[in-house]
Amino acid sequence: MNAAFPTWNSRIAPVFDVARTACIVEVDQDGRMSQRMETFKDDLPAQKVLCLVQWKIETLVCGAISRSLQSILTAQAIRVIPFVAGDLQEVIDAWLKGSVEDTAFAMPGYGGRRHRKMGGASPIGMGAWVLDPEEAQPPKRGGRRRGQPHGPGRSGRSAGGVEDCLCPKCGRREPHQTGVPCTMLQCRTCGTAMVSASYHRSKPRR
Repeated sequence: MNAAFPTWNSRIAPVFDVARTACIVEVDQDGRMSQRMETFKDDLPAQKVLCLVQWKIETLVCGAISRSLQSILTAQAIRVIPFVAGDLQEVIDAWLKGSVEDTAFAMPGYGGRRHRKMGGASPIGMGAWVLDPEEAQPPKRGGRRRGQPHGPGRSGRSAGGVEDCLCPKCGRREPHQTGVPCTMLQCRTCGTAMVSASYHRSKPRR
């Protein structure tokens, strides 16, 4: 059986959609294990899926993942175990023991969600839990109600209607990933946690 563990600084990458490298673990029929590092060709979802298929991955153990990308992976018969956090080797060891889905390895704030299905029966297979985009967005004081569209000119969205994530330190922008909070992304330029562009613009200046 083959499994992939997206990595960042010897830990599980917080967001699979923007992960650059993965540790591939192979266990043969005799129980012998081997590990190697692989690099994704680029950040396009289709290329990430293609790499995993070429590496003959059966299970993906990752942090947060967008709903659309998880659906594509499941369609390729790749089991996804999301919202996992921790030291890479500790997570690999837990996966080998069958305990990687324990709450001890759950990302902060997602321990309870990993043990329930969104909207009843899971449409994408056992062990594939997804993050509801509405739950991913933190409540805004005095802001819109849940599900209510943003007003014109105040949404912080690009021309295509997709909200941008912004690095508050160097100003780098990234398209918002559906179902993934901006605060879970790290700036590729300086490593600072990203924020919602609309939230950043609404902060009072001192």
